[in-house]
Amino acid sequence: MSGTVLSNRIAKSNGLAAEAIVSAELGLSHTPYKMVDFDYDNLKLEVKSCQRVIKKLQKGGETRYGRYFLIGYQHQYLLDHNGFYLFFVDSTPLAVLPADSVCPSFDGIRQMSWQTIAAILDVGAWV
Repeated sequence: MSGTVLSNRIAKSNGLAAEAIVSAELGLSHTPYKMVDFDYDNLKLEVKSCQRVIKKLQKGGETRYGRYFLIGYQHQYLLDHNGFYLFFVDSTPLAVLPADSVCPSFDGIRQMSWQTIAAILDVGAWV
């Protein structure tokens, strides 16, 4: 199994675990195939998870911090509805942030490392 396939499986597993945690903690049903993961009393919530570190196969096995993939149209939806991101590293909560504090509107896909999100909060030391 290639490193990319394994990494993708781990990422999917972490994402599902993070969504299950949010569902259990808030008593919410996940809304798959909707614009965002959860709607809590009309509050739009999107769960994002990433791995703590990723091994870069092209660079001889060097590692880098895991990254979140934000989608432009989904981010715009959160901005329009005063929504929030719930960020996880692996399956550990990192931060709950209003979408407008994460970044401005954009097109396409934007990658952000969990260290970038931690810097927004200045909480990097406890992760």
